[in-house]
Amino acid sequence: MTAADFYSALKPRAWMDDALCAQIGPGNDWFHPAKGESPSTARDICARCPVAEGVCLAYGMDDPYGVYAGYTAKERRAMRHGHYCVDCETPLIYPRAKRCRPCANSRRRRQHREYNPTRQRARSALKESA
Repeated sequence: MTAADFYSALKPRAWMDDALCAQIGPGNDWFHPAKGESPSTARDICARCPVAEGVCLAYGMDDPYGVYAGYTAKERRAMRHGHYCVDCETPLIYPRAKRCRPCANSRRRRQHREYNPTRQRARSALKESA
């Protein structure tokens, strides 16, 4: 690798000038949150960015750190390996799970609502027959 190749690799790409994160300015740790911090600020910025879903996501797929196109490193790794929620197609960071947490909770609530009326009718029928 020559010196020219090295410096051209460091030079920002053309799409990076159009990205909303580049227009905000340097010095933000929003796109590299520390362990335990929420990436919600970076996701809000990426949601309004015109280049997020296209080249930004493709660029960040191999980067093991940071938030690219609104996805964390764990979510991008899940996308690479094909781990998606059965219901809503969001990337799953826990590969053994079938559903993301919101979908699993709504399914659990729906099953509870479907099960309880049947149970109540059976109880009332038993009380009436006794």
